[in-house]
Amino acid sequence: MASLKASPGVTTAMVALAAVWPAGRQVLMVEADPDGGVLAARFGLSTEPGLASAAPGLRREVRYRLVSHIQRLPGGAAALFGPSSPDQARLIVTACAGRLCQTLAEAGEDALVDCGRLVAGSPAMPVAAAADLLVLVARPRLDELQHLAHRLPALLQTSRNVGLVLIGGSPYGPAEVEHALDEEMTFVAQLADDPRAAAALNGHGGASVRRLAHSQLVRSARSVVRQVLSVLPVTEPERVAKPSASWEVTAR
Repeated sequence: MASLKASPGVTTAMVALAAVWPAGRQVLMVEADPDGGVLAARFGLSTEPGLASAAPGLRREVRYRLVSHIQRLPGGAAALFGPSSPDQARLIVTACAGRLCQTLAEAGEDALVDCGRLVAGSPAMPVAAAADLLVLVARPRLDELQHLAHRLPALLQTSRNVGLVLIGGSPYGPAEVEHALDEEMTFVAQLADDPRAAAALNGHGGASVRRLAHSQLVRSARSVVRQVLSVLPVTEPERVAKPSASWEVTAR
């Protein structure tokens, strides 16, 4: 998952999708943003163990297991935190991007990887190229959409599938944006622009679990997840772990 311009909320979008991921498919959130990770700070946790502590093993070992470097957010969602320092994050993502992709693929489980802003020359570009699906996140504003239109043809040449998630539906909706871009994207979807629910998903705001489950953000996230899963490979039955303690908003 990545943006191409500005900060439309890639990390929040990742958390929202993970919150409603099917219980039968384990999902890991990974921060591979060269500008630094933010999840640990948002939830008052340490960035280690995380990607920084996993980096030596990723570089050294052929078949490396990430399990000892994964932390759980309140509610149970699994995350591999990136370093908060941009300098450290850039060095680690540059050194480990290729091996990280291989390790995640070998794990046989779903992973949502936050690549931050996917500018030209980003060290996270190998992650975008190797992913089963590159999900671009943008606000439906003219400045972001113009930038997207310029960069999209090159990304479609290097990525297997490219989807677009719009944050909010104003001034342009998914159908208008898909028509205007005139590119063969896998899908164009929409997440609700719901600041209160977004704050709650990020550990703030104090919204109740029941209220959050029925928020516009969570309802729209379920729709986006269905579109994402229609592209991802089916998880092999023998690799489906027991459902972990996941976000309570997955309860129906």
